[in-house]
Amino acid sequence: MRHEQQQAFADMERLLATKPVRRPICLVGDFGAGKTTVARYWLAQHFDDPEDHYCSLGRPLLDGLKREAALDRLASSPEEAAILLRLELAELLKLRLDGREALVVDSIEVLMPYRVPLLSVLQAHTRGTKVAVVCVPDSRDRGFT
Repeated sequence: MRHEQQQAFADMERLLATKPVRRPICLVGDFGAGKTTVARYWLAQHFDDPEDHYCSLGRPLLDGLKREAALDRLASSPEEAAILLRLELAELLKLRLDGREALVVDSIEVLMPYRVPLLSVLQAHTRGTKVAVVCVPDSRDRGFT
C-alpha cells in the first residue's frame, strides 16, 4: 500500500480499537486513490472470509431494479427510481449484514444522481456492534463531492 493508504488504514484501526463506532466510517478520496484497497486490506486482516464482508452496490442494485420495473420507465421517472433504489438498498444491506460483524460498501456512485441517503439507510442496519465502512468518491470533475 502507498503511504496515504497505510495512514488511512492506521487511522481506521485506531478508531475501531478505541471506542465503539455507532455510525458508518467513510473512506473519502478521488477515483483511483485506493479506498477499496484500504477497505479490502482491513477486511483481510480481520476476517477469514473477507469477500463475504464486501458489497459492491452497482450490480445488485441494478438487478433489483430490473426485477421491480422496466428500466426505460425508471429512466423517465427519477423519483420512482430513487424510491426503488432506496428500498432495494435497504433490503441488500439487511441481507449482507445478517450474521456479519462488518460490511464494506463500495461502488456507491449508482446512488449519487438519485440522492439516496446511503448513510442514513446504512445506519439503520449497523446499530449495536456492527461496523460499516463506505468507500466515498470525491471527484468534482466527475460530479461527486
